[in-house]
Amino acid sequence: MISVSVVDELATEGRVKFSLWILGALFAVLGSAVLLRRPDLNSARWFAGFAGAAAVGLAVGPASAGPAPPWALIVQFFSLIGVGFTCLPFVATLVLDGYRPRKSRLVWAFAAVAVVLTLGYGFSVSLLPVAYEFVRPIFLLYVAGSFLGSMVVLAIRSRPREAFEMRRNSRVALFGITAGTLPFVGLTVIPEVVVSRSLVPDSISVLAGILIPLSFAYAITQFNFLGIRRLVHRGMVNLLTGLFTMTLLIGGLSAAESIAGELRSGAASVVLRAALLALGVGAFLILRRGARSIVDTLFYGGVAQYEDFVDLVRSDQLSIGSSGEVIDGIAARIVETFRLESVVLFLGDRPHRARLLTAVGPRSNEVVGEIYPGRASQIWESHGSDLLDLRWDSDSLLVMALKSPGHQIGFAILGPKAAGEVFLEEEKRLALTMGPLLAMAVDQSILSTELRELNQRLVGAQEMERKRMAADIHDGPLQKAIVLTRPREGASMEQDELAKELVSELREVCSRLRPSIIDDLGLYSALEWLLDGVSDRTELLTSLSLIGVDEDDRFDPDGELTLFRITQESINNTLKHANATRIDVSLSRSADELVLMVVDDGVGFSPSPHRAGGAATFESGGVGLSGMRERVIHINGSLEISSSPGTGTTVMVRIPALQAQSHVGIEA
Repeated sequence: MISVSVVDELATEGRVKFSLWILGALFAVLGSAVLLRRPDLNSARWFAGFAGAAAVGLAVGPASAGPAPPWALIVQFFSLIGVGFTCLPFVATLVLDGYRPRKSRLVWAFAAVAVVLTLGYGFSVSLLPVAYEFVRPIFLLYVAGSFLGSMVVLAIRSRPREAFEMRRNSRVALFGITAGTLPFVGLTVIPEVVVSRSLVPDSISVLAGILIPLSFAYAITQFNFLGIRRLVHRGMVNLLTGLFTMTLLIGGLSAAESIAGELRSGAASVVLRAALLALGVGAFLILRRGARSIVDTLFYGGVAQYEDFVDLVRSDQLSIGSSGEVIDGIAARIVETFRLESVVLFLGDRPHRARLLTAVGPRSNEVVGEIYPGRASQIWESHGSDLLDLRWDSDSLLVMALKSPGHQIGFAILGPKAAGEVFLEEEKRLALTMGPLLAMAVDQSILSTELRELNQRLVGAQEMERKRMAADIHDGPLQKAIVLTRPREGASMEQDELAKELVSELREVCSRLRPSIIDDLGLYSALEWLLDGVSDRTELLTSLSLIGVDEDDRFDPDGELTLFRITQESINNTLKHANATRIDVSLSRSADELVLMVVDDGVGFSPSPHRAGGAATFESGGVGLSGMRERVIHINGSLEISSSPGTGTTVMVRIPALQAQSHVGIEA
């Protein structure tokens, strides 16, 4: 048997035992962490098996040295069989694309040899001890062959012609396995087989194995080895914090119980121990929470709080205008609150109806293009559940249902978490709590979008009807009126003047319904014509100024018509209500917006303020203001109306630069 047969003096030394136990613990922790982070990955599962077998063998190594108890020898034999059986398949699944251990002849051959060795070992232990002399060298060669075969495979995949990531991963694994196992194989195992005596005690040579967990842990933290972005996540740290707190508390209670047992006896001692136990449980719950809070604050910045999230969303809603911007703002706050790399919202209650609503975060394109298509079946199979845990490689995601009263309107994909972290239970509960808030915002966005589209169609229909009516008047009554103005016998001067007035009024009506000048000559000419008409009909002084805009500039037709209609409505309000003496209109363009201002010096009014973007805007205060606001919303602009008694009124319209497309105008 490979007895970790060290000299009895070395086997009993506390430092050697401690070193073997520490090394075994490192293998156990690394194997467990890798399995927890990537349970879906074949190579991760095989590595966890390899690390677990190595941890068991190292843990019982001191007990199997010298005059060993039978259980230790048996456990060590099977653990080393496990090390030999799992090492090569782990390497193969790591570096060979499409490798399937269950269909591999090599794996089945190794399994067959392991079965034969197990049967031979059982036969030698129970029936014929001398047979162990034949089993032992085969057993040693089996373990050594697995290590050496792994080195050969890794060396082949480390060649320069291989892809960079494959070459890097192979070289990391080759360094760890070679440096960690070659001293044990070359100085202990091979000499044991050849001359029945090791050159270096196995309790010493096996310590080089520490390079395996260290090199793998380094590769994970630096290169996302095995597809793991973070080896120890926040949940693991909280678990370790709880275990550490429990260990300290048990130690303290044990000391207290020992002292209490010496001071008292009988029933009093039993009561005191029961009291200590109850005190310990209560103290553990309090101390665990306190220790966890300290760790969260020091290393993770605390846990997301629902109240903070709601406050941020409320402030955003006060400063953001459109419903689409509100949803984007809420999604951005979710990214910030949960420290996510993506939040994606989908609308629809069936796979074929799902459509993307918004995607926020640096990895949102990956979620939309790769993660959602790859996990769509899993998401829709859980349709109806409020929250679904989802994994993508080592990343943690949540799928949250968006439910309106009576039906599901869509779902949100939260994550991955930043830096490879996972969702804590507190964060999952927070996600469930804020789900209705997000669903309400989405539902309102849908209704707002539908209303806006309906209103836009109505405005379009209104403009078409105005255009049709203007054409009908122009082609019918106006032409007849023009005929009446022609000189004819028997017509009185009064009739001629009346016919001319009729022609003028009909032309004015046509222009008001749909001014052809805006289609033919552009916005500047239409505004100039509008102000000239005001000056001719009234005693008001008017002016039109351009800043960064040329007279022959043409813009998007919807934008031109909207600015003209708002100017027209503002002037009508001034004429009806303001008692003004002057109207000034200005049109300016900067790098990112087109701005129209209509200013009068009238009596003003006291509007009701509504905050939006930090500027005062108003919902009432004159005829047609709601219609003006709707027109601006259709072209993604903003309307601000400023007024107070005695200071006049200013109407300002801003259109984003994307809505203003300049091209060569038509000369008047």
